[in-house]
Amino acid sequence: LVKLKEGKRVKRAVWDDNQFIVLQKAYPDGIFPNEQTQKAWDLTPDELFRCMPYFQIKNADGSHSMYQFTNDDIISSDWSVN
Repeated sequence: LVKLKEGKRVKRAVWDDNQFIVLQKAYPDGIFPNEQTQKAWDLTPDELFRCMPYFQIKNADGSHSMYQFTNDDIISSDWSVN
């Protein structure tokens, strides 16, 4: 968690070589939404979309998604900076 807060990428040894987690920054003052976000949240193009920080993973197939740590992740000792 300390390394993520420092802006580092972290991964577990049991994961694929291309997988890692980052802490995505917040946009507390908002950013203008893209079309997909406008549709999902019923926003107009000029409405600001405010976002708090969240964890994001790069998956083995190259896609990205939000990440929720499991109990196994939390207690594991195979984490490293990527």
